[in-house]
Amino acid sequence: MIGAGSVKTVLAMAGIFLAGSVAGGFVSVAWVRTTSMPQWGTVDQFADRHLGKMIKDLGLTEEQVSRVKPIVKEMAEQLRPVRRRALDDAREIFGNMYSRIEAELTPEQVKLLRTSLEEKRSREAGPPRPPPPDGERHGSPSGDKPPAEPKQSQSPTRDDDCGFESCTSC
Repeated sequence: MIGAGSVKTVLAMAGIFLAGSVAGGFVSVAWVRTTSMPQWGTVDQFADRHLGKMIKDLGLTEEQVSRVKPIVKEMAEQLRPVRRRALDDAREIFGNMYSRIEAELTPEQVKLLRTSLEEKRSREAGPPRPPPPDGERHGSPSGDKPPAEPKQSQSPTRDDDCGFESCTSC
C-alpha cells in the first residue's frame, strides 16, 4: 500500500516537473525570438540597420560610409525578389500540407483547423498600415511592378505584398 507521504512526494515532483516544463517553454520561445533572423522591415530599414551595424563595428569614416552605403542599398534591393519567391514557395508548401492534413480529418476537425488558420491570419494582419512614401510599393521602388494578385483561398494579411509582417510599405 502506498502511504500518504509517498503520494505527496510524487505530486510534488510532478508539480516541479510541470513548472520546469512550462518555464522551459517560455524561455525557449524567448530565445528563438531573440536569436532567429530579425524582422527585416522595409528594404530601406534593413539597409540602414545593416549599415549602422557596420559603422559601429568597423568604425567606418564618413568617406567610407558614403562609398559603402550605395553598395548596401543595392544588395538590399537584390534581396527583394528573393524574399518574395521564398514567401510564395512557403505559402505553396503550407497550402499543400494543410490540404493533405484535411484529407485525414473529420469534417468537424477540418472546420476547427480552418477557423484556427483564419484567426491566425487575422492576428497577423494587425492594425492598418500607413501608405508607403511617394506612392512606392514595397515590391518596386519605381512603382512599375503591379501589385500581387491576392490568392482567393487566403484572407489579406500584412505580408500579402512582400512576405514580411513587419513591413510598413506594403
